[in-house]
Amino acid sequence: MKKFFQKHWLYIIAFTTGAILTPAAIHSAYIQRGYFAIGGEYLIIPFMLIMARLVEAITKTINILIVSTKSGDMVMDFINKEIKKDAYKSAKQKEFL
Repeated sequence: MKKFFQKHWLYIIAFTTGAILTPAAIHSAYIQRGYFAIGGEYLIIPFMLIMARLVEAITKTINILIVSTKSGDMVMDFINKEIKKDAYKSAKQKEFL
């Protein structure tokens, strides 16, 4: 159980925060509208989970860049290869059209 929390702590915090904010947002929307309706306030939990995933991906990317620069790998070589791949793909797509 401890490993689960260590691995997924960010998602647990995001879900808990969303679960706390959602009822408040629903109540606020009800007061503002004056009637019950389903709106974007129900998407708070999925939005929080998506944001947690985004933060996790950005953190991993930054860590990879830091490790690669410390180990002597050329980050610019990697970026240039990716740019060339994208240029090749777009050229192939233009040939197809």
